[in-house]
Amino acid sequence: MQVTSANNRVKGIYDFKTMEFVLDNSLNAADSHWSNPHMAADYMLYLRDNTKQKFDWDQIVAKNYQSWFDTQIVHGYKTPYPNLCVNAAMTAYNYAPTLLYNNDDYEYGKTATTDPNGAGIENPTGICTARNIRLLGLHYKNATETLTAQTP
Repeated sequence: MQVTSANNRVKGIYDFKTMEFVLDNSLNAADSHWSNPHMAADYMLYLRDNTKQKFDWDQIVAKNYQSWFDTQIVHGYKTPYPNLCVNAAMTAYNYAPTLLYNNDDYEYGKTATTDPNGAGIENPTGICTARNIRLLGLHYKNATETLTAQTP
C-alpha cells in the first residue's frame, strides 16, 4: 500500500505486505512532538477500525523523509512531527524506534505509540500495538549516530 497525500481516511486495511508513505512538502507538521498532533499536524492515513493485519516494522516505510525534514528545518520547524498513520490499533512486530537521519544536533526517526493522540514513544522492542505511527525530530546536544566517549 502506498500513501502519497495527506488526510486519507479509510475504514480498514487488509492483505498488504508493506505500508509506504511518500512525503512531499505539502504535508504539514507540528513544530514539536509536544503539540497535539490532531490540531497541529496533518496525518497521511487515518484508520477508523482496528485491523487484525500485522506489519513487520521494517515494512512500514517513509520515503523522501530527508528532503521533507530539510524543508521543515528551513521553515523554522526543527522538531517536525508528521503523523503517518493514526487512530486504530495495529500490530507491528520486530518493532524498535528507528533512527533515520540526523542533522546537526537533531535526530529524526520513525516511532510508534499506543496513544492515538501521539503521546509518548513505544520504547520496548519486539511486538508493538501501534495507534500512531509517526516520524519525530528531537534535539540532542552533540547528536551523532555513533556514541563516543567524547559525546556528553
